[in-house]
Amino acid sequence: MAHIPLDRRSLAVLILFALFFTILSVIPAGVRADDNQKQIVTQITIDGDADAYQQWKDWSNYYNPSSKKIEHKESDQTTEDTTKLLLFNSDMYHGAQGGGWEYLNEEGTTFSISNVVSYIVGVTMFKNSIIRINNCKDVVLGVDFNNPMGGVDSGYLVNTEVVVSNFDILWIYNYTYTKSGGNPIQIIGNGHSTVYISPTGDHTKHFSIHPSVLSNTAGMIVRDVEELNVESWYNPVEIENHTPDLILENVKYFHFYDMPSVGRTTMIIDNWYYSVSDAKWERGGTGILTKNVEKVIGDRGTKPLIIKNCDVGIAFEGNGTGNGLNNSPYVKFVNCGKNYGYGESYTSLPAGLGDMVVGFQAITGVFVAIAWLRVAVYYTSEKREKKEMAKDMMSKAAIGSTIVAIVAYGYPIMVSMVNWIFGGG
Repeated sequence: MAHIPLDRRSLAVLILFALFFTILSVIPAGVRADDNQKQIVTQITIDGDADAYQQWKDWSNYYNPSSKKIEHKESDQTTEDTTKLLLFNSDMYHGAQGGGWEYLNEEGTTFSISNVVSYIVGVTMFKNSIIRINNCKDVVLGVDFNNPMGGVDSGYLVNTEVVVSNFDILWIYNYTYTKSGGNPIQIIGNGHSTVYISPTGDHTKHFSIHPSVLSNTAGMIVRDVEELNVESWYNPVEIENHTPDLILENVKYFHFYDMPSVGRTTMIIDNWYYSVSDAKWERGGTGILTKNVEKVIGDRGTKPLIIKNCDVGIAFEGNGTGNGLNNSPYVKFVNCGKNYGYGESYTSLPAGLGDMVVGFQAITGVFVAIAWLRVAVYYTSEKREKKEMAKDMMSKAAIGSTIVAIVAYGYPIMVSMVNWIFGGG
């Protein structure tokens, strides 16, 4: 393949573009310019039934495309037993003091909800946010939203950390997490709780946790629930590149719903990741860490749970005796160092360490941007030795930009870049 010659001006433009791209890579996704910051709300705190209903009612204002105005309209979403759903979403507006409107920021919003028992409380259509829900009867996350002004918005939660504790029923629908830091989902029931992970409905819905690198944190933690139900009609539930990917403790029933076609996989645990330092694809970490899982239920004609590319497929805190996941007919192992490990345990990272990791990633991005700036300055110099130095520095800066992009933009960018640059699989 012939090389296309570049003049100095064209190369300078390319270098500046790379510098610009690197700087963009380290700007947090939730930070954006806004001419009226006072109208953005990034914190919702709710305590009790009355407070939950009143805040939901006050926020039940939506843009009407017909009148081109924001109008008050309460959504009428209920369960089969007519329990009202108070669903907070990023389409809502709230009347501001002195006139105008406040609106919930789709990115970077924190929800703290507690003590709601007469209603179902839910959150959907947010990114890079935090949801903490405690002592609520029923909870819904990432569900579709029936916009009262007409039409249906596809529910989702993206890169949002979730902690739900002391509840009766929890439904999780469309949920995606690709960040390298943080703890995606922590579920702590009351001993009689039921959890449904159900990205059903159409091909666009997912439950997927897949950081760009192997992360030394748990992907999802489920403790003290009676039933953990997993169902997916189209895309399997996926938890990847954590160690362990899934922690199960004191779960009575781990239930995989039968799919409409025989042989369909319901859940995949997969730790196949690309090691930048070793420049190759590797397996690693633990798939499931379990203690006191009484029974696994599924269709005996299928293997609804597949655990792939882990050093240890299933690790037991004790000896695994009487655990429903030990030698279960519903589990299939693929390319694991060993299928079972015994007497193992998990210690989470100290609080705040995940934020420190993200901070170091941002600092790395700044250094890469400085490297590109030096390349640009040296290359435009009249001195030959500096031009040679620029050529030597360019490959290092390019590799640095690739790593920053992988960290900042997550799994999809990582796979496409690795396949293109290194020919990985």
